[in-house]
Amino acid sequence: MLAVLLITTFCSLAVILAIRFQRKHDEWLTTEARVIAHRMRRSIDVESNTVDRVVTYTFTIAGTPFVTEDMVSTRRVPEDEAAFQARHSPGQTVKVHYFPADPTQSTLTRRTFTKDDLIVILTAAGLAEMVLLAAYFTWKRST
Repeated sequence: MLAVLLITTFCSLAVILAIRFQRKHDEWLTTEARVIAHRMRRSIDVESNTVDRVVTYTFTIAGTPFVTEDMVSTRRVPEDEAAFQARHSPGQTVKVHYFPADPTQSTLTRRTFTKDDLIVILTAAGLAEMVLLAAYFTWKRST
């Protein structure tokens, strides 16, 4: 009985967190921003040949200017390098997604919740639940 209760609790919590995440991002709005600068941050993985770049951009909401940064990952191949330079060079206009209640929370890439995210959350919740059950039954046997 306790196992069923724990499984239900963990799965419900995972689903609630997933729904809250998606709803928060559904409230985000889109506007245009101007790229101020970009810089290379670090190499992610030599094998995948990717690099992280930090893009600094500015946008205005209700007359208030905001300057923020976001990270963009690209492969280190000439065609991706050229595409990045074309889209994110200083002065270029880009779409930015921002949270209306706090426009400092903004991103160049809108994050949406996918089925894969739910699978990861449910798997993590299931593993945590198994560890708790194992600890509980070990404790129960020892008392």
